Amino acid sequence: MKNIMGIGLILVCIIFMVNLSAHALDPLDQAQLFMEKGLYQQSIELLLPLLESRDEDRVSQAVEILYALYSIENEPERSIEVLNYFIASFPDSHLVPLYLYWAAKLEEDIAQYNQAEQRYKIIIEEFLLPEKDIYEVRPMAMEDLAHLYGSKEAKYTEAIELYQRLLTEYPDLASPTRIKLEIGSLYERKGDIEKAITVYTEVLEHSASYADRNLASLRLTYLRSDPTWTRDSTEKLAEELINAFKDRNTSDLNKLARKGDFWVGQMYSEFDVMEYALIEPYLERYLGDSILVFERPERVNGEVKIRITGWADPEYDILYLLLVRGLFGWEWKGIILSNRELEEAVGQNFRG
Repeated sequence: MKNIMGIGLILVCIIFMVNLSAHALDPLDQAQLFMEKGLYQQSIELLLPLLESRDEDRVSQAVEILYALYSIENEPERSIEVLNYFIASFPDSHLVPLYLYWAAKLEEDIAQYNQAEQRYKIIIEEFLLPEKDIYEVRPMAMEDLAHLYGSKEAKYTEAIELYQRLLTEYPDLASPTRIKLEIGSLYERKGDIEKAITVYTEVLEHSASYADRNLASLRLTYLRSDPTWTRDSTEKLAEELINAFKDRNTSDLNKLARKGDFWVGQMYSEFDVMEYALIEPYLERYLGDSILVFERPERVNGEVKIRITGWADPEYDILYLLLVRGLFGWEWKGIILSNRELEEAVGQNFRG
């Protein structure tokens, strides 16, 4: 009897201690548990007071959980705020370049390009030594700033110089030809076609990557072609395309298709880079049996899309023809395959 009572007492003590330990969890652990359970606000309320600590490790843990929480809650400004707090509180921390980079990426996401640019510049200029950049964010910052210059600010010369500097300072990059392809694209946008051809030729002759060589080859085909497929207005190009589809005239479609890289893909999936010749047999297969209905061309984000329903492919009964302003004028650059079920499932179509 005494043994039973003793065992019972031990069990009670164990249960008491387990409950006590559960209630005595460190706030960081408790916040993590709350986050895992989806109790985001409770987690945030536990973490915010921890930012007042002078313990760098403890504050960094709180900041990183808050960063994740605010990302989940779609509050990038708050994420930037807590990252800034840590950077100001611990300016000599090895985490500063990493947090600067995270903040810059968030600022890009919310179109605060000037702020992102300044952060990238700080990383590039102040964290030259490997021991100061243990997370190796500096080359990423160089690449992202070059992309920002090229894609958002039209600073093509600055972007090219930064990419070239990246290749010089980091000769062991995992994929240098990817950077060279970006340089070639920037020369195109500058209108310096001969330099673009030189870069693409170098990639074609020296890259070990089939994908990079293929893209370089397609761009060379495009740049060296007589651009007879271009038109001076979207209206004219759209009219000719629609008429070619109505007439089931694959010869005219071939003449209107952009030479070189002609993009084809399925809706909500990765694009494949292809030549028009590779899609032509597909068009020939279904064109004759299709009962085509053409919707009015619609301009979205600088592109023009022509939606065609009644396509005879049993998997994809909708086509989108994509028209863009290219180097030589308005060009038919590709096709997106879609279907009604897919568009109904997501509640929208490719035009949006």
